[in-house]
Amino acid sequence: MSPRDKSRSSRMPAAAAAPGKHQVPTSAEPMSEIEGRLIAGLDLEKLSDLAEVLFALNNYRTGPIPGFYVAIEVTPGKEWCVGQLCADRAKPLKIFDQKVYKKPENAKRAAERCRARELDVLSVARTTKKVDKKKATDKTLKEKRRRVVKPSAKTKKTEPKSKRA
Repeated sequence: MSPRDKSRSSRMPAAAAAPGKHQVPTSAEPMSEIEGRLIAGLDLEKLSDLAEVLFALNNYRTGPIPGFYVAIEVTPGKEWCVGQLCADRAKPLKIFDQKVYKKPENAKRAAERCRARELDVLSVARTTKKVDKKKATDKTLKEKRRRVVKPSAKTKKTEPKSKRA
């Protein structure tokens, strides 16, 4: 780094993240016109803080958070869209601008339907995994039961009657 380079505030090298500390990456996905217009007037530091919280809520993964859908006012008092919260510094809100609603109630219902549909898909995926695990454990239990030889009445050792008294 040359002494005249003003791209950094100090000459110290950037420190790596502390062990166990997660860093929120920024996606390179371009914003739509509506997203750019809505996010342009917001405080970037607060958006960064929001992204960190969403990153932690999303189990330290970037991208859209399953089930977190919201209704967004695109044009004040006139148009609403559905959006999904994302764990991303540059784009904390993914707006589905293909469908624009004239009433906020309609946008809210659409967001609720998106959430319900996504959670249904997730619950089906989880239950199939549980069923598969249960089948696997049932098979292993059956195999274990087969391996264990139960003593029958004929194989039990009994003492002669004369020695009992």
